[in-house]
Order: sequence, then C-alpha cells, then structure tokens
Amino acid sequence: MKVRRLMFGMVAALCVGANSYAAVIIPTNLGKGADAEVRESDGNVGLVNGIAAGGNRGGGTELATRKRDSVGVDTSTDPDTINNYFVTNDRSSVMYLKFDIGALPAAGDAYWTDKQVTLQLHVRQNNNITGQRLWNPIPGGDSMNVADYRLMNFGIRGLEPGGTYADDDVNAASRTDRVGNAWSATQYKYDWTEGTGNSGSDTSGITFYNAPGITPHCVLQGMCTDANIPNSDADSVFQTLGKTDDFDGNTRLIDDTWHWPNEQTAAGYTTTTSLPANLTGGTPIDYLDPNGNLKQLLLDAKTAGRDTITLMVYHNLDGAMDQDNVGINGTTPNNFLNQNYLVAPKELTTLPSGDVTDNSLGALSPQLRIFVPEPASALLLALGSLAMLGIARRRK
Repeated sequence: MKVRRLMFGMVAALCVGANSYAAVIIPTNLGKGADAEVRESDGNVGLVNGIAAGGNRGGGTELATRKRDSVGVDTSTDPDTINNYFVTNDRSSVMYLKFDIGALPAAGDAYWTDKQVTLQLHVRQNNNITGQRLWNPIPGGDSMNVADYRLMNFGIRGLEPGGTYADDDVNAASRTDRVGNAWSATQYKYDWTEGTGNSGSDTSGITFYNAPGITPHCVLQGMCTDANIPNSDADSVFQTLGKTDDFDGNTRLIDDTWHWPNEQTAAGYTTTTSLPANLTGGTPIDYLDPNGNLKQLLLDAKTAGRDTITLMVYHNLDGAMDQDNVGINGTTPNNFLNQNYLVAPKELTTLPSGDVTDNSLGALSPQLRIFVPEPASALLLALGSLAMLGIARRRK
C-alpha cells in the first residue's frame, strides 16, 4: 500500500471529463525507460576479427520497423536467373521499448483486479504511414476485389522476466549464434542500455547482434554456412536479412496480428477497396491487449522482482518481394515492403509535422497505459509527476 500511496499521493491531478478513462501513463521517458531500433542490416558495422557488432540507434529521433526479403536477378540470361541470394539491401528491424514499472503495486495487490494494460505509440509525421501502407492488394491481386486486399500486420513480443541475462549472470553474455559460433553479447541484458547512437556506425548500446531476446543467424564472417539454407554463403552474416526469425526463448509472443492505428479502425478498412486516409503526425496507435497477454507480462515481471518490462514491435508479414520471373511469388503487398513505419521516440521533442507535435514532456513517446476499462470521472497522471515519482523511488 505504501507504493500505491506514493504513486497517487504525488500526482498533480488533471481532471478529465466523464467519458474519459482513468489512466496511469508510463512513457519511455520515465526512470529506466528507453526506446531504440535495432537493424539486422547493420551487420558490417564494428567488425572486430570478423564478428559483427552491429550499429546502435538508441539516440536517434526515428523509431521504426520495416521488412523486405528479395534476391538479386540476372536479366541478361534466358530465362532470368538468381545471381545473389543474400542481397544487402533487404531489411528487417525491430523497435525495443522499455517501461519503468518499479513504482507499480505488487502483482498480488488488489489494485490490479479491475485494471487493463495497453500500449500506445504515436505516428511520427505526416505522409509516412499512408493508407496504402495499411490496406492494399497482394501482388497480382485485383484492385477492384476486396478479397485480394490485405491488412498490414505488426507483431509484439515481450522480454521474458524469468530469463537469465548478462546483468543477472555475467556468463549469460556468452552466446552462440544459430550456426554455432560463440561470441560475447555484452548488451544481452534485461535492463538493456539504449545507447547514444544515431546511425549504423555507433556501438554504444543494444544492436541487433547483442540485444536481449535475439539470437542472430550468424555473427562471424567466413563461418556462416548453414546446411538448412539453400546456396548458403560462408561469408554472409545477412542470410536471414528480411525475415523475422531471430527471436529466441527469452521472448514471449504477446500478439502477432496487431493492426494500426487500432483494431476497430482497421476492421473498417476491410469492407472496401478504397484506401484509408493517411495517418497524420501525432495520431495515436493503440494496442488494447484483447487477450490480457501484456498485462500478464507486467504481472510476471513484478513477481520476478523486475522493475521494467520490454516490448518488441515489428513488421509481421513475410516480407517476400514478388519476383515471379525467378519463381518467387510474394504475398506481401508491394507498398508494405521496405517502408519505415515510423513512430515518435522519446528523443524527438518536436514532431516534424502533424496535428499534434509537442513531445517535450513525452506526451507522444511510446507509453504503457494502465486504467479501469470503463468511462469514469478520473484523475490522469501527469507526465511531470511520473518523473517526480521515478526520482523519489530511486532515492528510497
């Protein structure tokens, strides 16, 4: 109860209307919170003795996920032939979001009885998440037939609170990639470091090649041959670039069919061949946790004595580019491929464009929201008060 009194007693209350929801809002700005994007395509960065270190983007003002999986084609032959199975302009990336839950009540507290836990992101800018990138026909589909259309799918995973990481046991940094190469993943920590990177050349925090919850296909050039991959290339660390198959046993699936900006709106897209309106900067993107998996992750983290939870958000279609001239029939709409689905990170204090652009206090940063799921006259936790709460908790 002491934690609850601290949480609610310190609030500078903002009264909201009768049709609003009572909410505790925890942005990535608060306490140990962090947000970063990791990209498999940064494999050639920081190579030391042939081992990929990867690039860090935790300090950047973009937070995104994207995917494309293709092959290189030689059109001078008849018929056309594949001349590169592992092209380096393919892409896959994952958003890492860490939220400070240290001041929340224990898992067994009655506080949780009527609470729902959700995730909210915000569109970074106008003309990025356009209607054609949310609802579009598959390659070769009939644009006049709604049956040929497909919704864009996103996935959400959570870092397992009960796993063992390098900040629990230093030996957990000793990792083995999926083809058997051993290396030291120093950032493989539950309380991972965001880093200060703003490009693929920075190694100050988590990267695709050392982030918790990811076991890369290969980290060591010259030792990447995989009998399970046709035309495997010993020198290529990029043989799974463009796929999302690297999450390991220290993650759990929260949802694999999240549609933006929310399920209700996305369901409306499916009734027509008309493209949806573009999402403007600052538009909320809501995951409402319909199965309670996000809430359970948070409660399991509290039970395990963790003071943060980490979510991974990623492009969750197969990403295969349609290249039927060499026998590859893609199933992902072309407008979804290699598109950066951008949301606002905490580092972006002013969005480039949109109806709402001020993120100086984290109002548009990734947010964990906890509330009673019914209309009520309520108090909304102010972000400034949350920051004060984090300071007070760390001083205890």
